[in-house]
Amino acid sequence: MVKLRVLGIIFLLFAAFVLADNPAVTVNVDSAQDQRIIHPEIYGVNFGSTSELSVFNSPLNRMGGNRTSGYNWLENADVTGLDWYFESYPGDSSVPGEIGDTFIGDTKSVGAEPMITIPMLDWIAKLGPNRSINWSFSINKYGAQQDHDPFWPDAGNGIMLNGSDVVNDPTDAGVPNSSLFQQDWVDHLLNVWGNSNNDGVKYYVLDNEHAIWQETHRDFHPIGATYDEIKDKMIDYATMIHSRDANAQVVGPEEFGWAGYFFSGYDLQFCNESPDPNCWSNPPDRMNHGGWLYLDWILDQLHQHEQNTGENVLDVFSLHYYPQSGEFSDDTSPAMQNLRNRSTRSLWDPNYKDESWISDFVYLIPRMHDWVDTFYPGLKIGITEYNWGAENHMNGATAQADVLGIFGREGLDLATRWISPGSNTPVGNAFKMYRNYDGNLSAFGDLSVRAIVPNPDNVSSFAAVRTADNSLTIMVINKYLSGNTPATVNFASFSSIGVAKVWQLANNTISHLADINFAGSSFSANLPPQSITLFVLPSSAPGSLLLDEFDDDVQSWPVKKGTWVESNGILSGSGPKSGIIYAPQPWFPSGVSGCSTCTLETDVSTAGGSGNKIFIQPWYQDKQNRVDVLLKQESGKIILKQKVNGSIAQKMKASFTIVPNTFHHIKVGFDGTNFHLEVDGTSLITMPAAATPAGNLYFQVKQTTVSIERVNIY
Repeated sequence: MVKLRVLGIIFLLFAAFVLADNPAVTVNVDSAQDQRIIHPEIYGVNFGSTSELSVFNSPLNRMGGNRTSGYNWLENADVTGLDWYFESYPGDSSVPGEIGDTFIGDTKSVGAEPMITIPMLDWIAKLGPNRSINWSFSINKYGAQQDHDPFWPDAGNGIMLNGSDVVNDPTDAGVPNSSLFQQDWVDHLLNVWGNSNNDGVKYYVLDNEHAIWQETHRDFHPIGATYDEIKDKMIDYATMIHSRDANAQVVGPEEFGWAGYFFSGYDLQFCNESPDPNCWSNPPDRMNHGGWLYLDWILDQLHQHEQNTGENVLDVFSLHYYPQSGEFSDDTSPAMQNLRNRSTRSLWDPNYKDESWISDFVYLIPRMHDWVDTFYPGLKIGITEYNWGAENHMNGATAQADVLGIFGREGLDLATRWISPGSNTPVGNAFKMYRNYDGNLSAFGDLSVRAIVPNPDNVSSFAAVRTADNSLTIMVINKYLSGNTPATVNFASFSSIGVAKVWQLANNTISHLADINFAGSSFSANLPPQSITLFVLPSSAPGSLLLDEFDDDVQSWPVKKGTWVESNGILSGSGPKSGIIYAPQPWFPSGVSGCSTCTLETDVSTAGGSGNKIFIQPWYQDKQNRVDVLLKQESGKIILKQKVNGSIAQKMKASFTIVPNTFHHIKVGFDGTNFHLEVDGTSLITMPAAATPAGNLYFQVKQTTVSIERVNIY
């Protein structure tokens, strides 16, 4: 009896240990800090089906990858390259361009935008008689090889029995390619779909992973591409695209990964084959270009070309990134799961040394911002291929949710996962948590705000205000492999009604949990292991009076002066002396009762120049009665002033420097007593009102060009 009692106590202690909670975690959110627009295009995929795009509410769908490098639109055929015995494959139809047209049509049918890859390889697919498959490394022609297609025994892998590469004739399975040939395809797309301002293709991608063409497409490009070749091709093809559709977004260079950011294909091939251990420090192609690192030089040269000629080259600076320690796999051993939990830091953390062969500080998205700011100001940035693996495991879901949160917080402009996950997989459900958590297309917020956790390797969190209804959305990702985690969420600078609505992904099921009622600015919850929990806090403040993200390419604002164009999420304006535009109707009603909590948030950028001025006039009744926010580059100041009956009744200044071609987040509000002005999340001016403001929203630009990315009045 004593033995049984002791055993029972031991069992209870063991059970308590197994089910014990992890250390409690505190999430601190402040909706007034670190504000940054979250671009919906970060939730894109590659080759998403219509059902996947719909259920993920995904706005972007890329047709990319190795096969597209050799797509021949006229024959409607593509290539397999290294992925499958270097073969040219026919599409299902002989109609020219059918593969692209079907992809575009399917993508647009569910409200998403297609990204179309334009081949830049010197050779593209050539079919055999009667649209039969062709291959580059015929065993009958070139001799016995180490491997062959099991279905087409003559199609070798291009490696002789002695290990040497076959030197093939590219005309075996290819025809010449050029920008003129691709211009015909672009013209075809314009004829079928219209231009980018009229529901046509907005995004054209400049080929795929140029720095490894000598591997993936060695039948067409056996020698690694040099700095000059890629620079020349990008200028040639990009200017061709812009000559046919000036407002299209050209995306590149699409490099494959870490080594491709710093070395040309030529240097990668040369140093891989060189016995000289110092080759990597002084590779020949780099030395022929003054020691410049590869992407530094490419971006700088493209920017110089644009400055010197006025020809637009790139619009989006894009890269690929796959973690290099085996995360991109189905390995779900505990060690690999914990590595996945940590390695997402390589996307953002300057203090995280990558644990793979890279063994360096990657901090990819801040590094991309730095590349653009230094070498090619004004470009958007995107990651068009990435994958953290474990698609069918909750560890893959928590990694994916972490990645999407990082993309938004760090200011990525677009991203497309390789490839689209299945609709009901854990990773697919992670997408839904951000874009369609309730099945009614409800989404995570679009204005990122500060969310701090003690250790994001265990529990990470992201927060955003949903400007459509002013709700605060807080995503908490419990990465622990086992055990529940008690969490306390504190929030600041947000007016709550004392309720948190809760959706949770656990065990690959999204559940709508009971509301959490609370008092004050804090609430608690218990997080299951490997779960993703979304807290939606409705605001006690009113919803948006006006929200315009300029994403329909229809310029609907009345123009008073100058030329104003809406394209690709940007409203741009200029004029010989000035340009003036105003909101379609008076959004700021008269009277304290109607305007006691009125706030305007917008993002503006200027090309700069001597004497340039930008006026944001949130309350413009007439010339005699108005409120001005004046940005003047030369003064290094920002000015807030109020005119009443023709006289300046209040005026205050603060130090602020406009960075040309950089969007600045402007927030100006009236609380019934004072005006408050914030720039880029920093409070600069609080100014007493001389009178209750009224009127409409105006933008005015003088002696420069202004770009407006978003307007929200609430």
